[in-house]
Amino acid sequence: MKWWQFKNQIKKELKPVYVFIGKSEKLKETGLKLISERFSNEIIKFNYENSPSEILNELNSNSLFSKKKIVLVKEGEKFKKNDLKQILEFHKSSDVILVIFCDWKREIVDIFNQKDIEKVDCFEPFADEIRRFIFEKTFSLGKKIDEDATSLLISISNGSLSEVEKNLDKILLFCGDEKSINTDMILSLSTSSYEENVFDFVEKFIKNPKQSVSKIPHIEKKEYFNYLGMLRKQIESALILKGFSQEKQVYKGLEKLRLKEKKAQPLIRFAERNSFEKLEESFKIINLGFFRIMQGNENAFSETIFKLSSVLD
Repeated sequence: MKWWQFKNQIKKELKPVYVFIGKSEKLKETGLKLISERFSNEIIKFNYENSPSEILNELNSNSLFSKKKIVLVKEGEKFKKNDLKQILEFHKSSDVILVIFCDWKREIVDIFNQKDIEKVDCFEPFADEIRRFIFEKTFSLGKKIDEDATSLLISISNGSLSEVEKNLDKILLFCGDEKSINTDMILSLSTSSYEENVFDFVEKFIKNPKQSVSKIPHIEKKEYFNYLGMLRKQIESALILKGFSQEKQVYKGLEKLRLKEKKAQPLIRFAERNSFEKLEESFKIINLGFFRIMQGNENAFSETIFKLSSVLD
């Protein structure tokens, strides 16, 4: 099973056994986290130094702390084939899930070919698979991303699917109702010369405007418009949510902005904390900041951020 297939599958049902096979420890840990979020926070960990009988005892016993539990076995490739077979014969129940991490090893992979075992590939995918993931995700949200932007996103994410997904989530969250994602947006993620990128700063500002100004990032002048533009877009989105929230229909506002409720929580709370008047006033402050920057005022950016922090909660 490919990684993206696994992510879709666990939304519908959970299997009693998951085997994460491959070199990517990050994908294995992410897979465990996704299962834990849907099943149980109690994770009992074992490795090849534990005997099969120890692991079986845990799998077949009731949990002391909660009804459900996950039993994790790391370094599965170091077990003997017969030991793994013994472990897999545990009594299956709806209260326990067995998760095995292992590298690919010809001698053992065949024993995982069972109906109630889900094998998940944990190899970083090829670029064409990552491209398909990017196009499918953006298309599902009613947005488009061009070829150059896609290539740049893969490049700055070091060809890692997990990093691509994380960076794409940031862009989708902050691009608001923009229909197209271009290279300028992607370039804002590249932070080699900055303390933090525009998305990180805006996210912190939305969560706590007054605290975020204690450490305004050092940025080049050419980035001023990116930062203020992204802030203005978030304030525009907050105004839209504010309007729908008064009618107790926040979900319609999220649909209009094409945002997922879970990832939009900081923006929702930002809209709840601030009145229409404060949001509209901050919108005017940003527009004035743009004008002052274009006039060549050296302090216009920092002064605009401080003014915003004094108005917004």
